[in-house]
Amino acid sequence: MRVDHLPAGQARAGTRAPCATRIAVSVVGTYAGLLGAAHGFFEIRQGALVPANIAINAIGAPCQPQTAAHACWPALTLIPNLRTSGSLAILISLAVLAWSAFFITRERRRPILFMLALVLLVVGGGFLPPIYAMMAATAATQIDTAGRWWRARLSDRALIRLATLWPRVFVAYFAWIAIQTFFSGALNTFLLGIGPLIVPVELGVLALSIISAFAYDIHQTTVT
Repeated sequence: MRVDHLPAGQARAGTRAPCATRIAVSVVGTYAGLLGAAHGFFEIRQGALVPANIAINAIGAPCQPQTAAHACWPALTLIPNLRTSGSLAILISLAVLAWSAFFITRERRRPILFMLALVLLVVGGGFLPPIYAMMAATAATQIDTAGRWWRARLSDRALIRLATLWPRVFVAYFAWIAIQTFFSGALNTFLLGIGPLIVPVELGVLALSIISAFAYDIHQTTVT
């Protein structure tokens, strides 16, 4: 397959580029672990409360889901004690972090992240952290194949266009997350206004970022 060159500075013929997919997996997996641990931290702060059902809010009173853009971080837990649930969420989140840092290059250990994501889901780690962890685990399957699945399904032109997005969209995504985190109070009204759109849009942008990493690695293995 012939792939035209990217703009100057993005690729250099005859050289091996950094593994964009590996970077994407590590960053997304780390983010999942940090966010899951944050859920656990807030659950521990609520003490040894017994939730009325498996659906909980990681951030307790005085947080009101209807008036907070983050909806007090909804989660579910099978553990009838928020302190215990939060502690387990932190432990599993640390395991996700460790996997993302040390085991992404070990093919036989990659399925472990899927299992960790499922456990994180049912011990109060929230809903988005397990989704992010599963996205990282899915992306990890493409590290050794340089996105072979995508290479077979996308045209050369599409791959080039996607490759040029790396790492711009990826950086922009996490810049937006940082802005939300540090300026949540100022942005609360705006975020409440866009409500149901924000999560699917953010997940879509993150997925596009990961796909652009695949495309970049494909280009690096086909450029001459």
